[in-house]
Amino acid sequence: MKIEWKASLESWAFRLLCVSVFGSAFSLPLGRAFLLLSLILLITRAVRGAGRIAFPFSAWCWLAFAAVAALASVFGVNPALSFSKINKLIWFMGIPVAATLATSRLRILVLLRAYIYGAIVLALDILVLRVIQAWQACQTIAEAGGEPDLWWEIIDRGSMTHGQALSVALAALAGLMIIAARQYEGGQLHRVIQTLPIADRPPVWRLYGWLMTIMLTTALVLNFKRGSWVAAALVIAAFLGLTGRWRRLALLAVAAVALTALPPVQQRLGALREELTLGHGGRLVMWSKIAPTLIREHPFGIGYRALDEKLMQDTARRLGVRVEEKRNHLHSNILQITAATGWAGLVVYLLWMGRGLYCGLGSLRQMERDGRMKGDSPREPLLPLTLAMMLLALVLNGLVEYNFGDAELVLVYGMLFGLLERQRSRPQTADCGLKRTK
Repeated sequence: MKIEWKASLESWAFRLLCVSVFGSAFSLPLGRAFLLLSLILLITRAVRGAGRIAFPFSAWCWLAFAAVAALASVFGVNPALSFSKINKLIWFMGIPVAATLATSRLRILVLLRAYIYGAIVLALDILVLRVIQAWQACQTIAEAGGEPDLWWEIIDRGSMTHGQALSVALAALAGLMIIAARQYEGGQLHRVIQTLPIADRPPVWRLYGWLMTIMLTTALVLNFKRGSWVAAALVIAAFLGLTGRWRRLALLAVAAVALTALPPVQQRLGALREELTLGHGGRLVMWSKIAPTLIREHPFGIGYRALDEKLMQDTARRLGVRVEEKRNHLHSNILQITAATGWAGLVVYLLWMGRGLYCGLGSLRQMERDGRMKGDSPREPLLPLTLAMMLLALVLNGLVEYNFGDAELVLVYGMLFGLLERQRSRPQTADCGLKRTK
């Protein structure tokens, strides 16, 4: 394939969106810059009268949430702090951008592959650079006469954001591999591969798919974030079960048991006993003491991102409990959003998430009607189901993490909601801005 340089603004906007999606997995500046450029091209096209920008239901939820957050911040405990951070909500602009540009099944597949490739870059960073940094830190500790612990140094460098990005990428890759498997099973590849149009080719080749799965899974394990482990395992298990891949589900169970036998994994899982106590000052005290108090005292919200370390510690002292230092959120989307934007914000959030899952899981009705899933259909139920599983990975992680305010993951949320809305409107085939050559 080669790039067709004399393309429309819409085609260039899609290409920039692809770069944004690719970059969002490992680089926030890259993801944001190209998303903004893509939007600028779409606005230019709209001004010229060449096409409008889509604004689906999820985008209205975005505006509603922003309005509630702004109102809560005006009457909150620290308006200056809230309004210094509320601009992060702007980056949900990926919803209308993706909904406008994901005009075909092929384009959605291209965007999913772009995110997976970006996650591969992130995985290489974890597997290579992070391990090297941890080893160098151990060398420094040893030279100073200390007792180095390589596993702890790796664990200490783990990132909540990276774990969630990898779990979302694994869900996307699982979907593409299942779609590809259906194409193999359907005999589609019995034809000469060079004669197939791009849209009919499997979205991922088996060998490459398994290699990427191993790489992403290894990086996910080495990132040592338990929430993303559980979310990824549950989502992939649900995906395999819904699509009837029972042997692979059994393989997943065996792999999960084998991983729990590794000493560092056991160490991380064993630490839960201590962390889930009030005396530890972690999530349990935030969920059972701090959050209920803030929500009861401020039913309309304290303001967007108004919970800083000072307010957290002041609240803990009033309640006579201990909270870990440098904590400025409640480690839960539901609790954080309710505390920040009140009950109104929680209602909008639940409606927003419910809308996205409904757009994707609605395909299950089609699966029941058909009795089986066809991987070669332009309107196959597997593609929206894949998007729903990616969103579900974020929602599950959000039960124990505040990922709704994570700048990198906001870009992912925006892309997913835009694609889910577009899938619900049953996109037709369209050129993806690339030209195939012999």
